[in-house]
Amino acid sequence: MQAFSFPGIFVCIVGVLLFKGQVSEQLAVIQQESGSDMIPADQTTLIEDKTEVACQGSIGTNKCIKTNGVCYCFVPQQLPWLKAYEFCNSYRKNLISIQSSTDQQVVTQFLMPLILNDPVAKNIGVWTSGASVPGLKTYFWVSKLSLFFYSNWFYGEPRPTSLSECVRIAPVPEGPWASTPCEQWLPFVCQD
Repeated sequence: MQAFSFPGIFVCIVGVLLFKGQVSEQLAVIQQESGSDMIPADQTTLIEDKTEVACQGSIGTNKCIKTNGVCYCFVPQQLPWLKAYEFCNSYRKNLISIQSSTDQQVVTQFLMPLILNDPVAKNIGVWTSGASVPGLKTYFWVSKLSLFFYSNWFYGEPRPTSLSECVRIAPVPEGPWASTPCEQWLPFVCQD
């Protein structure tokens, strides 16, 4: 079995994004929108009206909730980023991506109580699908093959580095993000 390098995977994914034209299409859409961080009026009630509902077919004994039609599963098992990514995929899910203020509101309202009640996650946070592209000084959501157009970085983040960095949700109630070496072992959140 051939081993693949982690930076090599990132380069391949970015190449796919660029060649499929998804990045340029997304940039065109973003440029057309006025205020990409604003929640559209028809979506503001989605979070207020939905309550925590157990997901059908959750991941084993892990705590899962369903809100706004998306199932989120908190997995307290600590794994390095790539193994956490593979774990979610083995259940036909992805590591969580937070692409809008609406997504961030779901994290704050529904997931942070689970994270902050876990004895490990409340101290170190959880993995997302966010990762840096070494050499390009940019971040993207691996699960969505999308660059960051919305961000919620913790103060002083992301830290400038030439190493591969992955994104975790910091263990504070607002759920800001922090960059962390991908080899770190953290709990994580999977989503549909």
